[in-house]
Amino acid sequence: LVKSLLEVLSDGTSPKLSSRALDVLLDVTARGRGTRRAKAVQVGAVCVLVDLLPDADRRVAERALLLLKRLCKCPEGRLAFAEHALAVPAVARTMLRVSGLASGLAVSVLWLVACAVAPAERVLDDMLTSGGVAKLLALMQVPSSASTKEKAARLLRVHGSFWRQYPCFPTDLRDYLKFLN
Repeated sequence: LVKSLLEVLSDGTSPKLSSRALDVLLDVTARGRGTRRAKAVQVGAVCVLVDLLPDADRRVAERALLLLKRLCKCPEGRLAFAEHALAVPAVARTMLRVSGLASGLAVSVLWLVACAVAPAERVLDDMLTSGGVAKLLALMQVPSSASTKEKAARLLRVHGSFWRQYPCFPTDLRDYLKFLN
C-alpha cells in the first residue's frame, strides 16, 4: 500500500491524487508507531518526500514536512534523511518561505536529525552550506511559536561551535552564536 502511494506521489500526474495519497500516508504513519514508519522508510518514503518539497505548494509542503517529521522519529528515518544529498537543503528552503507551520515542521525535522541523536557531520555541513543555519538565526528574530524558537535556539547552541569553525561563517553570526551560549 505504502509503495503504491509513494509511486503516485513521485509520478505527480494528478495534484488531487497526490493530495489524497499524502492524506493516506499521514493516516498510516499516525496509527503505526515504529514498524509502519520503518517500513515506509524502507520503501523510499523519505526520498520521495524530499524530492516532492522543492515544487510543492503550501498544503503539500506542510503535509510532506509532517510526514518527514514522523519518519525521522525512527532511527531508519533519520538515517535515510541524513543519507539523502538534498534532504537538508530542501527542508531548510521551506523555512520562512512556505508558512509558519512549515517553518515549525522544518525546524522539528532538523532538530530530530541533528539533536535527538548524534548527527552525521554531513548533516551539519549541509545545514550551513544550504543556508539552514542563517534561517534558524532569522527565525529567532521573526514572530513564530515558542516551541519553534526554542528548538532553533537549541540547535544553534548545541552545534554553534561546530559551525563557527568554518571560515565562510559570517562574523556577525559568530557574535550572535556567542550570545546564545
